[in-house]
Amino acid sequence: MNRTDHLARISGRHFQVLVIGGGITGAGIAWDCALRGLTVALLERSDFGAGTSGVSSKMVHAGLRYMVNDPGLVSEAAVERQRMFWACPHLTRPVEFLLPAYPDTPEYNAETLPQILARYDRLAGDALTAAHGWLSDEQAHRLVPGLRSGALRVGSYWDGVMDDSRVTLAVIRSAVKHGAAVANHAEVTSFLTDGKGRVRGARFRDRAPGAGRAEHEVTADAVVSAAGPYTDLLLALDGAGPQEPAIRPSKGMHLVFRKPITSGRALVIPIGGNVLYFLVPWYRDYLIMGTTDTDYPVRDYSALDRIPVLEEEIRYNLQLLQRVLPGCFRAEDILACYSGVRPLVRPQGASAPKQSESDTSRTHRIWRTDSGIWAIAGGKFTTFRLMAEQLTDQVAADLAARGLARGPSACTTAERRYFGAPERHEYPDGIGSWIRDTAAQLQRRTGLDEECCRHLAEAYGTEAGKVAELARSDPRLGERLASDRPFIRAEILYAVREEMCVTLADFLSRRSPLRFLDHQGMDVARKAASQMAGFLGWDEAELNAQIESYEGGLSWVPV
Repeated sequence: MNRTDHLARISGRHFQVLVIGGGITGAGIAWDCALRGLTVALLERSDFGAGTSGVSSKMVHAGLRYMVNDPGLVSEAAVERQRMFWACPHLTRPVEFLLPAYPDTPEYNAETLPQILARYDRLAGDALTAAHGWLSDEQAHRLVPGLRSGALRVGSYWDGVMDDSRVTLAVIRSAVKHGAAVANHAEVTSFLTDGKGRVRGARFRDRAPGAGRAEHEVTADAVVSAAGPYTDLLLALDGAGPQEPAIRPSKGMHLVFRKPITSGRALVIPIGGNVLYFLVPWYRDYLIMGTTDTDYPVRDYSALDRIPVLEEEIRYNLQLLQRVLPGCFRAEDILACYSGVRPLVRPQGASAPKQSESDTSRTHRIWRTDSGIWAIAGGKFTTFRLMAEQLTDQVAADLAARGLARGPSACTTAERRYFGAPERHEYPDGIGSWIRDTAAQLQRRTGLDEECCRHLAEAYGTEAGKVAELARSDPRLGERLASDRPFIRAEILYAVREEMCVTLADFLSRRSPLRFLDHQGMDVARKAASQMAGFLGWDEAELNAQIESYEGGLSWVPV
């Protein structure tokens, strides 16, 4: 994906659909539109997945606790969860979740837990990795030695985990493969309207380093807002006057540890009020713990440029860990912290009931503003494909009714794999065997060590060979960025050339997971920035500005 070429394709041009927002929902819409033969452009203010999509809990899940208020959502999410496992097997994987019931967790006790897990299975229907099961207290302790004693029952069920940023990028690249034009660091500054006040395009500013904040325009028959937590800020640009807020921004924060103490399982932490926290095995032996759910006012873009982690939030999460893993986690064990904002749908109207953040629905909403902008908000990462299908159905039907597109074609994304995913026939013995075989081939061809080759197979799928070839052709590119992590210099060059990576944060936070691992990537920031400077033509001032901007954007810096 060459950013200069894509900008040239967008600037001053006309499309049938313009999508504003490059998170997972906007990516899914662009992909669906492209597959249906619609001309589509996508603009993202920051980087692809830089908002909510890149700072999720990293879970692919149906949503155990949503059964109370949104059983339909759970059924839909279970189907979409299995589709993600199939469509993107190198970046997602099923994981067993253990849920201990104690006397002080009344909603999840010895009597209710069997009913809850049985219903979770029923709502999933055929979309099951495996049926729920049970462990004795002794069996649970063998798997998780630090687990608090005295569990009345320990349930087991299956959901999954993912690399959310690279999944988002894979969907973006899927859209591009089928004809979409996309640009990151392209901030919409105003809308273009026709003589009737209907929105027919947008002005946008190029915010990439060295671009000089150049202004551009693009027109479209249909304009779609998929702006996540930015939704109300974006829609306010249409000049239609004050509108009732569409979203209820809710902050979620997470802690990252490196402790191989759950035997690869996830641990569910019920805290009362049908609120669940999770300790999830994400990358190698790194664990993510979260997440909080608190209202977060968004009055301007600066509120979302850096979402801080507060010390009281850290203390609270550590206290919750003590409930189930006493003595296992201390503040000094924290490697990284991060926060994101969920764009929950705000109940509309004066009669809408007051709800806590946790009780606010995770279902999505599709609507059209008075000025004609199509908008979507809410939902879950796991259900992005279905959300995109439903919105694209409406947009395509409207375009056809206006004579601006042929009759609506059917959605095909449910049967498509994401960019970089191996085909099913390529791994008859499971994705694990494909990763091992691919890593072994890369190692023989390049001489890179086994851990680096395995990482390349997992992160890049069928593109891993292209990254490895860069390292083979220039041994310096085969060097690790950090001796204790398997990321190599060739990944930076590949990211710049093929993945529209134009800032240091793009690479450390989303093309790689370094921002969420040891030292939050700060120990390799200068090395990575220096290499990017060579590829992108940064001078010393820009190099230092990139490092400063990256550090300033971290949600938490240890004292």
